[in-house]
Amino acid sequence: MKKEHVKLSEADERYLTNIISKGQQKARVFRRATALLQLNQGKTLRLVAKELKATSKAVMAWRNNYLKQGLDSLFDKPRSGRPIEFDGKLRAKITGLACSAAPEGRAKNELKPHLKKTWCMGEINSEFIARMERLLWLYAQEYDERFPTVCYDERPCYLIGEFIKGLEIKSGKPKREHYAYEKNGSCSLLMTIEPLTGRRIADVFAKRTKREFALHFQRIAKEFPNAVKIRVVLDNLNTHNESSFYETFSA
Repeated sequence: MKKEHVKLSEADERYLTNIISKGQQKARVFRRATALLQLNQGKTLRLVAKELKATSKAVMAWRNNYLKQGLDSLFDKPRSGRPIEFDGKLRAKITGLACSAAPEGRAKNELKPHLKKTWCMGEINSEFIARMERLLWLYAQEYDERFPTVCYDERPCYLIGEFIKGLEIKSGKPKREHYAYEKNGSCSLLMTIEPLTGRRIADVFAKRTKREFALHFQRIAKEFPNAVKIRVVLDNLNTHNESSFYETFSA
């Protein structure tokens, strides 16, 4: 056995394997258990560190702590931290409020300050009403492949990867994913939908500028070869106008 490896007892190996299979511990405990099991299999510190996206120094510390403390090394010791400032009287008051009946005219748990909803509506003036009626008229038209109606929007997407491999689905148990993750950058999704047919046309770009907007609608034009005119419903973002085509394509 090389110096950097770990020799686990059968009991310790079963305990660590059980931690990983249940996936209920904190990420730091999960990683330490995984590192010890991999070292027990003969993997090097450098390889284990690479697979867990940790430093060799950190993996070495986990190993050394296990050799000194055993399985207790998986868990951090309680820290002193800032002392609690709530005395017994204040705790009792808070508990009483939480368990008391709801105020008159309110149902229990009806008020949920931790939840909120947002919306946005422009000023309802003559221009707003005119555009709204124009859209309602457009949506009411019957399907005509010569004049298709499509809706367009775009959004940023964050590319998230698994930091620790999840557990596959089993009979009676859903697939489980660890809450730890890694960031792999971002991209932009541009989507056009034809409401009357359910057709969806999507493009993914690294960013969303006038150029990406123009390239997406160049594709849209090719997707409707029989169209005399494509009627597009979209918001008024600064890239959503004719200048995008002039700046992207030659006249």
